[in-house]
Amino acid sequence: MTRLHGLICICGLAVALTAAEANAASAATFYVSPAGKDTNACTEPALPCKTVAQAVTDSEAVAGTATIQLAAGLYEESIYLARPGDDGLAINGVGAATKIQPPASATEPTVRLDTPGSALTLSNLSVVNISGNKEDGIDSDSQATLDNVTVEMLNPASSHGIEQEEIGSLTMNGGGVTMASGSEGSAITSELDPVTLQGVTVTVANGSQAKGLESEFAPASITNTNFVLGNTAEAGIETTAGPVTVTNVTVTDGGEKEPGIGFAFGQPLSINGVQVTMTNAKSTNPGVVLEYDSGATIDGLTVGGTWAGPALESVLGNFTLRDSRLINAPASTSPAALLEGGSEGPGLFAQRSVFETGPTASGALQSVDNGVTLDSSEVLGGKDGIEFEQQGGKERVLTVSASTIDAGNLGVADPAGVAGVELLAGEDNSVANANIVGSIVLEPQIAKLEAGGQAATINCRYSDTPSQTQAQTSTEGAVACAAGAEGNASSEPTSLFSEPLTSYQLSPSSSALDSVPAGAISLPSGFTPSSTDLAGNPRSEGVACRALQDKGALELPGHGTACPTPPAPPIAPAPAAKPLVGALSALTISPSAFFAAPSGATISAVTASKKKYGAKISYRDSQAAMTTFTVLLETSGRKQGKSCKKPSSKNKHGKRCTLLVKVGSFTHADTTGANSLHFSGRIKGKKLPSGTYELQAIAHDAAGNSATISKSFKVE
Repeated sequence: MTRLHGLICICGLAVALTAAEANAASAATFYVSPAGKDTNACTEPALPCKTVAQAVTDSEAVAGTATIQLAAGLYEESIYLARPGDDGLAINGVGAATKIQPPASATEPTVRLDTPGSALTLSNLSVVNISGNKEDGIDSDSQATLDNVTVEMLNPASSHGIEQEEIGSLTMNGGGVTMASGSEGSAITSELDPVTLQGVTVTVANGSQAKGLESEFAPASITNTNFVLGNTAEAGIETTAGPVTVTNVTVTDGGEKEPGIGFAFGQPLSINGVQVTMTNAKSTNPGVVLEYDSGATIDGLTVGGTWAGPALESVLGNFTLRDSRLINAPASTSPAALLEGGSEGPGLFAQRSVFETGPTASGALQSVDNGVTLDSSEVLGGKDGIEFEQQGGKERVLTVSASTIDAGNLGVADPAGVAGVELLAGEDNSVANANIVGSIVLEPQIAKLEAGGQAATINCRYSDTPSQTQAQTSTEGAVACAAGAEGNASSEPTSLFSEPLTSYQLSPSSSALDSVPAGAISLPSGFTPSSTDLAGNPRSEGVACRALQDKGALELPGHGTACPTPPAPPIAPAPAAKPLVGALSALTISPSAFFAAPSGATISAVTASKKKYGAKISYRDSQAAMTTFTVLLETSGRKQGKSCKKPSSKNKHGKRCTLLVKVGSFTHADTTGANSLHFSGRIKGKKLPSGTYELQAIAHDAAGNSATISKSFKVE
């Protein structure tokens, strides 16, 4: 080897060693254990430090990022990260067994991340703020990421579980925050800084006056997160002035002080798959509050429980509500939805949604100085189904399209004093108009003028309502809902609906079937009518070669007749061939056991991406036809003769048998050969309960009905 060659090799080795040392320094790991010693080097698992503080000091002396690995055990100290060298630091434990708890004399937060702009990560840790320490559990002005970190606030003070402030962001993946009895403040709070929660559980115990999440002037994203609020808690979620997205979130609110969730000035605000359950009978607060949230979109919102307030309240907002259920307690005297304020724009657009309250409430849906458009929806209960009042010299419109309104006691046409729609035009020449199209309204309509009101007019087209005509006077508005005019009818509930009448499913002999030309359905403000009904069934079917739909919120599936294709002229006279009845085969459900979707239509097209809920239904049809799928629940019955009947005194000695009870049905237009669709596990707009079911399929075509085929499945 020449001397030059040797120098080159030695230099190359030196460069390689330097690079290796730099890489090691950039990814240094320090180990900590309650059984360790702070005099150890801390760089080997067998020679750990005793305290997190010592490991932090050692890590700050190393260039690049570092990781501090904590063994299981109790660390009675506070963590304070405040130097530039802490940027990129990760502190990892082994789960709930790794507990960080301040000493009794501590006057600082248990964990303080005081390095603005730096990225810091805590994972698999339990952070405890003991009784007597009146500071936050975690206080951060960094870019903080908490992975599977739990925070338990045992101090009866107004401090927060996690406070994100000044410059930075907060991201939580898993874990959660618990506010013990006597605590106040918020479980999680942020001002100006973005907050992202994914898979988090927030608990406010009985006796705590804390909020769940409070976010101000910052983006907030909340996904797959649960809020459980005790009897003295404040709001579960409260956001102000920032883009907000809330997806697949549950809020169980046992408090009486605040709404379940509240949003103000959300720009934009998106809510999808949120369930709010109000459990305090003394509470008169709304389940959901929207304040000045113009342009909000809400899909799959469910609000219910046993409380005395409205399910939803909106102040000065324009928003869209789809596939939602706002249902008050039966004894409630509050509206399911209360819209207030004088907002400019279309107001509420509700599609495929239900508004329900008790029969003694003043109204199920109350709107003051807001426009309202309902499509394929139900409004149930209240002395008035809809109260629509206009003041302040404005003209606004209520549109009720392809919907069902049943005020008062459900399933019956109530006596005088109960109204389906009550219109009121007030001071300063205000105008209130209502257009009822393709709908069913069981109770009469009322139009009134207050002193200073200009006009109040209710018009009905292609609807089934009590027959009414009324000219406007100085105190009464105009009503044009005469039976026989404009496609209107006036029917009794027993002739409209199948039993039970409160299902609002049309009877096969109902005059409301195929009575509305699809072209008659037109919505204001550029809104598009729904192509499906409240239960997810197709809205329009071909009847006598015209596109028609049923009145009301629910379409009766399977009764339409497709327009035939004109046959080609035969080449030579031949005897007409008798059409053959089609046949179904190869029915499969994959998977055979699945979870029902929390929201959405009954069926949809099969896509390449795997769906979290529901199952794929596949089968073959020998020819184009309309197939009806019937879902039957397997229950326990007893033999009575050769039949399986519901258990009763008549068959108490009969052998046990499996009794199939019809839950509902849906249809699919088949092509010849292979067919497939996605079944969500929802029928009539509701999730199927857990249980074992049978799916029966029968095809209908010009030649008749096919033989029935069936397959079992399970909803978990």
